[in-house]
Amino acid sequence: PARRGTRRGHRLAVAGGLLAYGATARRAQALAVCDPSAGPVRKAVGAGILGLIPLQAALTAGAGALRSALPLAAAFPLARALSRRVSPT
Repeated sequence: PARRGTRRGHRLAVAGGLLAYGATARRAQALAVCDPSAGPVRKAVGAGILGLIPLQAALTAGAGALRSALPLAAAFPLARALSRRVSPT
């Protein structure tokens, strides 16, 4: 069985990943709902794709693979920076 501190670390990683996903995708999705024209929808799709990275890290951490979740979480800032140069879609 996992140690108490390890489970707490997994829960914190899951919470952090879910918050990052929500922060990444929420605003763009809300704007696309209010204005479903091409521009806001394109931004919402891009934000949703980028948001999948911390979501995947959260799911991986929740499954107990914290060491595997860390590289995923670390890739998120790099993906955001690259998405400013090349569209994630």
